[in-house]
Amino acid sequence: AISEGAPANAELYRALGNAYTLAGEPGRAILAYRRALLHAPFDRRSLDALEMARASIAIETPTSPSRHLLDVINIWPRYVPIWIMRWCFALAWAALWTVLLVVRLRQRPLPLAAVTALAVIIAATGVALGAKSIQDRNLHDVVILTTTTGYNGPSSEVYEPTFEQPLVSGVEARLIERRNQWAQIELRDGSRTWVPASTFEPVRPMQH
Repeated sequence: AISEGAPANAELYRALGNAYTLAGEPGRAILAYRRALLHAPFDRRSLDALEMARASIAIETPTSPSRHLLDVINIWPRYVPIWIMRWCFALAWAALWTVLLVVRLRQRPLPLAAVTALAVIIAATGVALGAKSIQDRNLHDVVILTTTTGYNGPSSEVYEPTFEQPLVSGVEARLIERRNQWAQIELRDGSRTWVPASTFEPVRPMQH
């Protein structure tokens, strides 16, 4: 139904993921659940189904420290909508400057507790919003759908394999670069490899 032009929504993608799960296609199931979460980031059924699909392929991909930090930062949008974080950032920023202005004009002692609390809110929401912006603009999540070998460069004839084991259907990564029929991706452990561009699909569907 989705491919025929029906409005895409979380329910349709979740149902599609369930169908792929029953058909024994965990890679496409993971892709469908990830797309469901684009429409409903807080949907518990999609989150639970995604975790089950991930567990079914038994992929051991340790997360690098930098990616782990990014994942921790990105926990916020799952529980706090982006618009709330934006309002918190704006209000805290305005409140901080108001407090500083009042202190200066009335020559009162600086309320350290209030200033510290506002600074923490500004820093936390600012970092989360910044990380979200970077991901939305520069990084693209993809899911491997065809078991493939990753190489150290954009050619299977010139470069050696990056890993001893192939990348199985269901591996999640981020698209870094495209070069002809090849693409460089970054896995959750921070390692990068080149795979044929035909072996994966983006989590966010391409706009036509």
